[in-house]
Amino acid sequence: MVAWGRYACLRGGVNPVGYNCSLLPSTAAGSKEQAGTMTPMKFMFAAMQAVFILGMPAVPAQDAHLTHSAQDTGAGTVRLELVPALASDPAGSLRLRAVLEGPLTAAGATDLYAFNAVLRLPGTLVAFVPGSARKGDLLGQDERDWMVTAALSPGRKDVLTVGGSRIGAVPGVAVPAGFWELFSLAFKPKGTGAAPFIWEEATFIDSTIRPVEAARFVGATLHLDGGGDTPMSEDHP
Repeated sequence: MVAWGRYACLRGGVNPVGYNCSLLPSTAAGSKEQAGTMTPMKFMFAAMQAVFILGMPAVPAQDAHLTHSAQDTGAGTVRLELVPALASDPAGSLRLRAVLEGPLTAAGATDLYAFNAVLRLPGTLVAFVPGSARKGDLLGQDERDWMVTAALSPGRKDVLTVGGSRIGAVPGVAVPAGFWELFSLAFKPKGTGAAPFIWEEATFIDSTIRPVEAARFVGATLHLDGGGDTPMSEDHP
């Protein structure tokens, strides 16, 4: 088991721009001045479009999808999903997120302060991108600060420990109805075929640093083939 003591340390820690332009007179001279000003404006918009296009997330070269069993859905389930890669992800990356469906009604489920999980990766298919962990909206739904970390186990490239925690001496949160993201991670494809993501250990922790069996973490099988025009989809037959 991964120790929960580190969460005790966390609990002790820690102008829009407007434009106001007057219109030029609708005279011949004014029209000439307007035509003159359009050229730099066109360049500005062209530059903005170029930045937007260059900043678009990279599309994975592989056709990737996840499959889940029928019993993997429903309130109280943490489910894995494929989502678009971020602009900061390496080219061709896949991004996976963990999503919790609420409401949670289990005992202690109104005081979720942290979570800790060990995820076994399909190491023949993907490699984790260090530093790619991004926090979702679950533990920060009340706009208090929180953090998420992810690291491979020493000497293991297929076992990933992911943890998230609110910061400081604050209460935990409840999980109302809806879908709440815990975190997302990026992976580099390295092969083709089908292999599972498996939760070896996963639990929530309350504000008194005790485990809370509030939800069920369910894995998924990743399918990667060599090409295709639909890089992301869910529950293909």
